[in-house]
Amino acid sequence: MSNKMECPGCNAYTSSVLQAVEDGDACPSCGLSAEAIVAVHEARKSRADAELKEQLEQEIVRSANYRAEAEKLRRSIAAVRRALNEVP
Repeated sequence: MSNKMECPGCNAYTSSVLQAVEDGDACPSCGLSAEAIVAVHEARKSRADAELKEQLEQEIVRSANYRAEAEKLRRSIAAVRRALNEVP
């Protein structure tokens, strides 16, 4: 039996998701951070109210997606700034 993990962001259930999380990296399919994936899995294991767990899962994924989008935008802005600095 192979070791796999599900990403709550994209529902990918693969060994590459597990490997990424073990390495502290984001999901290779959707980019959800390892921290967010672990947090959702921890919430699923807890004995919290089902509705509360669902809300928590959704908020963790939403928050991580916003952070990933913000990081992409930061990199884009940095690239534009570098390009503008190179213009004579």
